[in-house]
Parts: sequence; C-alpha cells; structure tokens
Amino acid sequence: MAFVNAEVCDEDIAALGLENYFLFRPYHWTIDRERKAVLIITVPCNEEFHFLCSVRLIIKGEEYYFGMYDEHKGDDLVWKMHGARTIDEGKEEVYELLREALTVYGECGRGYEKGKVIVMI
Repeated sequence: MAFVNAEVCDEDIAALGLENYFLFRPYHWTIDRERKAVLIITVPCNEEFHFLCSVRLIIKGEEYYFGMYDEHKGDDLVWKMHGARTIDEGKEEVYELLREALTVYGECGRGYEKGKVIVMI
C-alpha cells in the first residue's frame, strides 16, 4: 500500500494510537495504513507567511516534526524544509516517507496535477 489522501476514520485513529491527540474532524490526512504512517499538516506557523506549515509525520507511533513551506516554480510545486527536529536513527527512511507523503499530499491535500511535486530536504 502507499500514501493516499483520505478521510481518516476512528478505526484508523485507534490503529495509529492517536486516541489521546487533539484532533479535528473530519480528519483529512495523507495516510499509509499498511506502514502505519500519517502526514498531518497543521495550522500555518506564521499568518504573514501562509505557506510556512508545521508538518507532523507519525510512523508507527514515532513523531517527527518539520517546518516546511511550499512555492510554485513554473508548473511545479516545490516543498522545502525550513527546519526539523533532530532525527537520531533511520533518518533516510523518515525523509523518504516524508517525500512520498508530501508528493501525494500535493497542495492542500488534493494532490497536484499541473506539474511535478518536488520535495527538497
């Protein structure tokens, strides 16, 4: 299975162990149910720069936080990392999942049809 943009149900929340999190309904996340990974884009970090987002990637209960922003370069959508919490182990795997998830997420969780999605880490 791969990442998909989906409305997440209560069963997904239980399977991911997220019952105790403050969650908005409906849950529209980019999720890979088989790998128990979910990408959550939260409220922009700065209202002045609406494209700067707080990105949370949860993989099998482990949380990773990133500051990301997106911009358009011609027809392409480019996600760039602004900052990240230090990752001690498995950094390449985490970054690869982040690339996959953001590519599927695209723009506002609707994918991206105009061009390529490029993730720069």
